[in-house]
Formats: sequence, structure tokens, C-alpha cells
Amino acid sequence: MNLLAGVVPRPSYARRRDRLAELLSAMATTGLTGAHVMDGGDLDLVAAVAQETVPPVRLRFEPWRMPGADQEALRELVRLQGRGRRHRKVGGVRFFMDGTVEGGTAWLDHPDCHGQGTTAFRPDPHAYAKAVRALHAAGVRTATHAIGDAAVRHVLDTVTSLGPNGHGAHRIERIETAPDELLPRFAELEVAASAQPPHTGYTRDDGPTSGPADWAATGPPAPGGCAICGRRAPRSSSARNGPSRTTTSGPYWRRPAGRRAPRPTGRA
Repeated sequence: MNLLAGVVPRPSYARRRDRLAELLSAMATTGLTGAHVMDGGDLDLVAAVAQETVPPVRLRFEPWRMPGADQEALRELVRLQGRGRRHRKVGGVRFFMDGTVEGGTAWLDHPDCHGQGTTAFRPDPHAYAKAVRALHAAGVRTATHAIGDAAVRHVLDTVTSLGPNGHGAHRIERIETAPDELLPRFAELEVAASAQPPHTGYTRDDGPTSGPADWAATGPPAPGGCAICGRRAPRSSSARNGPSRTTTSGPYWRRPAGRRAPRPTGRA
């Protein structure tokens, strides 16, 4: 992707602003009222939209905390919290514990069929836990990309280490694999399970796949099966059971092809 970044035509700022307004309108027409922008986003671009209209969707921005970032970078993430206004505000930090099952980079309890998936994306998972504890002490919520069962377990262990006041303050994104014994911990810790289901299109052994590899063929052995579709074991209904549980689906917005929603009117 970096090779293409310098040659791909870049739309003008005005065009990007107009397209963002159209996208937010399309999201609002489906009933969405809020969304998380989990790559840091462009607050200034959203502010430019807000100069012309009231944004129809509230956006919470969550800048990334990548492996190797020093303590000053962590302090800067804390300073960014709350930046923005009512409809657009920084509120959290995004982490990555692993990659993808089909890419062989998910952190699994057991190797996949290619012998891959046994290491975390972060060279030192304990450094992740330390960073989460520091952010939590500063009142900052976190969202962690964790697909493999080992990655999910490590995030849950980290939230456990925060004590009771860590309950209800943190999220895990994706959760494509999770053994049965992990699911009750989501409820116990009040960790939001923000699951992404598009990978379930890869779960047929005998059908075509639109992904880089068939999730079902590459994925981990039972019981750490698909956390969403239940191909190897039912998962999502189990994750929802329990007090103070939050289960969401489809964190990545894909605008329906051909849909063009009218821009909202009014001013911020």
C-alpha cells in the first residue's frame, strides 16, 4: 500500500469534505447515530463538515497506540482526550494484539493448519498491559483489536488486573475465535464485545471465498472456533448472556453500492 500511496490520485480537500458529509448522511439513513473512528481519523476534516451542517452521526475518535511508542507518546494520547466538540471528539485509544486468521497473524492458543498464529503482534504483550493500566489510571478508555483466542485472553487478563473500576470501560474488537471458557469473562468484566462478522463469508469449506484465504480452512481447531457464525460452536449468543453485557456487530462501515443519501441541513 505504501508503494501506491504516492501515485494514487488524491481528491481535493473540498471533495473529501463533501464525500464525508455524504457518507455520514448514508450512515444516518440506516439508523446509526454514533460511530467509533478507530484510526485516529481527521478531526479537522470533520470540523470542516460541521461548519456547513450539523453532523448527523456522533463520531468518537480513537488514535492508535502502536508497539514501540515511548512514554511521551503515551502522554500525548492522554492529552488528546476530549479534543473536539459535541459531535466529534477524541475519546479512547486503539491497540492491536494480533492480525488476522487468514493471514496467519492472529495470536492463537494453537497453531493454524499452516503452523502459524502463535505469536502476538506486539513483541512484548506485557508492555501492552502496562500501557492499558497507565491509560486507565488517566481515565482513558481503550479498544483492542484481538482476533485469536490467545489475544482475547490476554486482553481479558489485562482488564482483570485493573480491578473492579476497570469494568465497563474497555472494548475488544473482532473476536473471531474464543473458546467457551472465555465467554463468561466478557460479562463478568463488562468488556464490550465489538465483533466483526465479514469473515463469516470465508467459512464454507466447499464454496468460493472472497478473502485472501478460506477462514474455515485456515482457522484454529475446535473448540476455539468462529466467535461469530458458530461454524464450530455457537458463540455470539453465549457472549451476550450475563449482566451488563454489550455486544455489537460490524464495526467497519461499508457504504452500500450505489446509495447516495441527501446531505443534511442546518449548522453546528
